[in-house]
Formats: sequence, C-alpha cells, structure tokens
Amino acid sequence: MKKIMVSVLLIVLSVILLACQPVNLSIEPPKGDQPQTVQADEQESTEAVSEAVEEASVEEGFLPGKKAIDVSLDDIDGNPVSLSDFEGQVVILNFFASWCPPCRAEMPYINEAYLENKDDGVVVLGINLTEQDKLEDMYALLEEFEIAFPILLDEKSVAARDYKVRSIPTSVVVGPDGIITDYHVGTINKEQFLKLVENARQ
Repeated sequence: MKKIMVSVLLIVLSVILLACQPVNLSIEPPKGDQPQTVQADEQESTEAVSEAVEEASVEEGFLPGKKAIDVSLDDIDGNPVSLSDFEGQVVILNFFASWCPPCRAEMPYINEAYLENKDDGVVVLGINLTEQDKLEDMYALLEEFEIAFPILLDEKSVAARDYKVRSIPTSVVVGPDGIITDYHVGTINKEQFLKLVENARQ
C-alpha cells in the first residue's frame, strides 16, 4: 500500500512539474464550488425568484462558474489594460511564452479566429509570462505570426498565479457577464476556439 501511495505521489508531482505540454484538459469546478441556487417557496412568484438569483453574488475564482478575477496589466506599448474594460464581450485570456512550442503552434489559429470575430464582440488577451520569457523572443514571435490581438505583460506572474497556471498554453474563457465558462490547458485550433466562444455566449 505504501509503495502504491508513493507511486501515485510521484505521478502527481511529475504532472505538476510538466511545463509547456500540449495536454488537453478541461477542468470542471468541484461540486462544492458550484454557484448556489435560490430555492423558492411555493408562494413565491417566478419574478421574485429571478430577482433573487440576479442579486446572488458569485465568488471570484479561476474555474468555470466563478466570477473572473480582474486582470490588470500593461500591454506591450505600456498602456494599462484590465479584463473589466471588456465587460459585455467574450474574452479569452491566453497564457503563453515564446519558448513554448505548443504556444507557438496555436498562435496562428487563435490570431485567425480573432481577426474573423473581433467585430462580433470577441476579445483575445494574450498574457505573456514575461517573468519567464525574453522580450526580444516574444516580439520576434509576434512579428513572425503577425499577431493582431492585444498582448499583456505579466512581469511578476500576478495573473498567472491568480489563474493557477501550471502549464502553458492555458486559455481561460470569460462570458459577457464576467463568469468563466471554460478553462482549457493545451493547444487549441480554430474550431475549438469557435466552440469556446459559442459556449460562452449560451
């Protein structure tokens, strides 16, 4: 039994330590983290229940069902940008670094999908793990793929810690209401991008 426990622990540690692996993992919130629903008495009207649900607060977090933590970082031109600036739109936070092959692989697909959907209320915020990257390499990547979406510099890994980023690329999808709808670890192609957007709009 002890040997089994040690083996399981080693496997878990190896997964945690893996960086930049194209692992397709959709993280669902634990049952205890589901937003609370309002139970109505038989005499309560449908209208009263709806109002109560709207007023119920949703906790901040990084998993689907949680209110997205408001990321505030400078873009590559030194301008402050916050997630809350894009309220009412679908926002995809894409955590990446230039040295990560899977990140490089998905960049053209994300860029193409962004260009085709940006006029329909879709925003991509590329969040560079600047603390672990080289700016000259990042700029070379942006130029190579002609990246059009905004790039934010996470110089102190604040956003990466808030969103519990353990491997990259990681994409966090935030719906128009500010609630996270998907947390995707690993590369995404154009079709997957569009599916994530569709889920966020439902």
